[in-house]
Amino acid sequence: MTLVNAVLQGIFLGAFYAVLACGLSIMFGVMRIINLAHGDVAVLGAYIVFVIVEHTGVSAFVAFAAALPVMVVLGYILQLTVLERSLKAGILTPLLATFGLSIVIQNLLQLTFSPDVHSLGGSAGVVTTSSWQVT
Repeated sequence: MTLVNAVLQGIFLGAFYAVLACGLSIMFGVMRIINLAHGDVAVLGAYIVFVIVEHTGVSAFVAFAAALPVMVVLGYILQLTVLERSLKAGILTPLLATFGLSIVIQNLLQLTFSPDVHSLGGSAGVVTTSSWQVT
């Protein structure tokens, strides 16, 4: 791995963490909910991208574009069914509800995909031009 590749991967990973942190911050700032399932929902989205790439063979970028509306609908359904109902019950109920949701998502993912590491192929997420390549 070259230095440029390592620096770019670090920048991209930092940007990913920043996007996750912004989502968590907005959720707490607007709704006053500490969502303990936030990371698990992000991992669920990553597994949806993985399934799309593995079954259809499209690039990771296309799979991400396809998984995004699925996750928006899932988030809306979770908002209507879990979060709004738990907000009516008290202050700590949403914390307990998102903790339970986190456990459910983790166990469903382990049951479905096993606890082993899964990765996309070597060419997934590769951006190339005529003179350089960044993976």
